[in-house]
Amino acid sequence: MENINPFFSQPKQKAKEPLKPLKQIASTQTEPKKRKTRSDKCHDIKFPVRKEEKILLQMHCKQFSALYQPVKQTKFNTLLLRFALMHPDRVNWDFDYQDSKQYMHTKLLESEYADIGGPFGLAIEKGFSERKTVTCMVMSALQFVDQGGSYGEIIKQL
Repeated sequence: MENINPFFSQPKQKAKEPLKPLKQIASTQTEPKKRKTRSDKCHDIKFPVRKEEKILLQMHCKQFSALYQPVKQTKFNTLLLRFALMHPDRVNWDFDYQDSKQYMHTKLLESEYADIGGPFGLAIEKGFSERKTVTCMVMSALQFVDQGGSYGEIIKQL
């Protein structure tokens, strides 16, 4: 006689499958595909500035915006850094560097950043930190403008 309630009835025995090792289970699962990085991905670099340098950078940014096109401070700093990357012979590597705990930013493309902070970048070549390298480059480009250089040369990097 069989029970009416299926809970009390004996289930039919199924053939048990042998257990697979955990390594086999993990290898059968597919790993997620790696996504490509965006070609316009930027790398934010902050560099220390003293109060006088910050004022000077802000003043030149306002002048540049009035003459050519409105740009934010970070974009202007990035233009100066790109100019220095294109003209490494104009960079003063003996710049007096100290961490002032007051920072400004640049946003270089990852491909451009590799020229500074990559395994064969300028920071490694000169034996400096990345921040010191960026500070020397930005301040040298600003010094070029102060000594009679034109914004027209810098705007070519846009």
